[in-house]
Amino acid sequence: MLNVLSREKQAALAAKGQPFAYIVLLLLCLSCGVSEALARNLVRILLLLSLLSCFFLPEFRQKLARQKKLLLGFGSIYLLQAVSALGTGKFMETLLTNEVWYSYSILLMFILPCLGLSGRQLRRCLYMLCAMLLLNDIMVVKQFLSGLARPTGFQNGVGVMTAVYMAVTPVLLVAFFNPVSKREKLVLGLNLAAAMLAIFYLNTRGGWISIACIIAFLLIFYRHNVSWKKLLAVMLIALAALFGITQFSQTQQSRVTSLVESFTGQREDGRMVIWRGTVAMIKDHPLMGVGLHRFHEELYGNYLDVTKVQETHHEHAHNIILHLLAENGIIGLALVASVVAYLLKELWGRRRNTYAMMAFAATLGLLLYGMTDYPFKMFEAMRIYWLCMGLCFAGLVLNSSASER
Repeated sequence: MLNVLSREKQAALAAKGQPFAYIVLLLLCLSCGVSEALARNLVRILLLLSLLSCFFLPEFRQKLARQKKLLLGFGSIYLLQAVSALGTGKFMETLLTNEVWYSYSILLMFILPCLGLSGRQLRRCLYMLCAMLLLNDIMVVKQFLSGLARPTGFQNGVGVMTAVYMAVTPVLLVAFFNPVSKREKLVLGLNLAAAMLAIFYLNTRGGWISIACIIAFLLIFYRHNVSWKKLLAVMLIALAALFGITQFSQTQQSRVTSLVESFTGQREDGRMVIWRGTVAMIKDHPLMGVGLHRFHEELYGNYLDVTKVQETHHEHAHNIILHLLAENGIIGLALVASVVAYLLKELWGRRRNTYAMMAFAATLGLLLYGMTDYPFKMFEAMRIYWLCMGLCFAGLVLNSSASER
């Protein structure tokens, strides 16, 4: 592509455009979990600015080209999905579904590292994510106390709200273990306490398991940074508080009891019935699967006795691995697993970097939650995940530039 502007004009355009893009990004970080319509339009503005930058600013294109491996990896996943949708004969119908149409939010992971954000700007973006989560904390607690057994916060569904927490809370946990100041650590600690209470009130058992695993993992990783006496005191207070809440809430007692009974085999969760039907579907279509967005039709049409489940609106297998196998077969699962494994490997290789560990923990949190749900279908939550990844990758680029200097 020809450079249509002189270097002086390119520098002037970048100097004017970067502050505007930063303001849009700040608003996106605050609104992403509060206003779906505003967040969607802010993403579109960032994409438009990035498109113009690709055309007028060679430096932007060079930064984007450095991410070619991940771009090719995710591009190949979407290409496979397009082929799968064509095979079902419902290409346009599939294309217009929300989770496919709004999947352009994945580009946030690639364009944010190209915006030239400073360290201070990145920290402010994280503060806006803290504020966003705090607003949802307040809304979740308010909804629960008003009698709603499964609060949804500002989201359209408890599953989406849980997925948002599973993506953002690990980022804040890593920031808590790597604070810039004591004041920041205090603010993050209070925010995380509110987030943990909200997660408990969401009553999503898969979310409880996921966040418990993430906390355990990060405690082991940052074990040399932890004051174990203080941690033990905090844990005892937290357990006492949760026990007290459980004793006075019939809903909490029911959810905790059902979790214990599911683990001990005393109760057969509805997911077990769906999983058995999904496994039967996989056995019949092992290589290519049944096709993109045909899971619901095939499950309830050929593989599930509807009398054994209370609801018939399950659009997914409540498990990332099973759903990918069912719709895309071994080929699809292998491709997605390869890209995710490459991403985690690269992040783990830079695990001493705070931003790399943030991205690793966020991805791990979402994947763990994906063992009992299918967050890839929740485009609102995935937008927030890609935003977190974009901010983390921008931090990695910033740290790399600083080390080179």
